[in-house]
Amino acid sequence: MANALRLLKLPAEVRKALEDGTLTAGHARALLALPSAADQEKLAREFVRRGLSVRGAEARIASLVKGEPKKRRKDRRVDADTHDAERRLSRALGTKVEIHRRRRGGDLRLFFYSEEELIGLFERLMEDGA
Repeated sequence: MANALRLLKLPAEVRKALEDGTLTAGHARALLALPSAADQEKLAREFVRRGLSVRGAEARIASLVKGEPKKRRKDRRVDADTHDAERRLSRALGTKVEIHRRRRGGDLRLFFYSEEELIGLFERLMEDGA
């Protein structure tokens, strides 16, 4: 009963998805860890779009709430074009993207936070290819 009452604190859009069956109560409870209604709505849409399991949703939220582990490396500086490319790729793929340039070439790093996210990312990348 207490959990059901807590779910009433969620934004209307999220409660509607819960009523429609688009989101489960497990997804909704995970969203309660986020402080803002806007973040809750944004992540709820992401969960539905990506078809994340409750465990995948919990892992995604944990990565946002706790943040990345602190590294003892210097801050990574990127030029405006690289930053724009990272932002656009991140939006298109629905995950964090880093581009590391070297003198010759470089590497592209795609982040995922659960097995379900990896599978979804793989499927998006392979949509037009073989």
